[in-house]
Amino acid sequence: MRTLVAYKNKKIVTDIITGLGGSYFMYKEIGALEDMRAIPNLKNNPRETVDPEGLWVGMHMRYWCMAYDTKQFKRDEMPKRWDDLLTNAKFRNGNLALGNRPQLWALSLWKANGEKWAKDFLAKLFNDVKPQLRREGMNAMLELTAAGEFYASLPSAEYRTYQKQLEGAPVSYHCPEPVPAAVSEMGILKGAPNINAARVFVNWFLSKEGQIAQYVADYAPPVHKE
Repeated sequence: MRTLVAYKNKKIVTDIITGLGGSYFMYKEIGALEDMRAIPNLKNNPRETVDPEGLWVGMHMRYWCMAYDTKQFKRDEMPKRWDDLLTNAKFRNGNLALGNRPQLWALSLWKANGEKWAKDFLAKLFNDVKPQLRREGMNAMLELTAAGEFYASLPSAEYRTYQKQLEGAPVSYHCPEPVPAAVSEMGILKGAPNINAARVFVNWFLSKEGQIAQYVADYAPPVHKE
């Protein structure tokens, strides 16, 4: 949001922006994003991970499921399907934290299971389970799960959870079926001072070597179609 506000005030504070997410449409509305369709390695991405207008491209995949406190849950206690989340009493009484990012997980389930299922599921989640409604970012919610603030958080990214495990935090990751998947986006700011360097970087980042390097660095699942 700081980058967006700065751009509106004719200040460019970065060449490349990542994790656009729900703010993408605000950038598009003011014409802040460069058309990247001339970058050769966009061809390496599956079609659905590239904006038709070239304004964003997927930089890695994410699976948006649940992080949980291993002091509170055993793996076999976790819900096998999303409906099981509604009937497990341990998730009630505020023990489940729900982040304000429905586009990361609920829309995938809506597509997979249909509108009626999704509306029924969400109504029961809010009315029966009554999760804590949190405004933190997803990484901050993961930190709070690790600290024991609540038993589980939704949605969480699997590779971020794994990073916390490597640090010794008492957290693990679980996906009920079906598994929600999404892509994290990157874009180039229109008029960026180093725009050619930005194009070269994005081209490398979308190469097989770039995607492997990203995975080695932070365990983010590659988006490269190979």
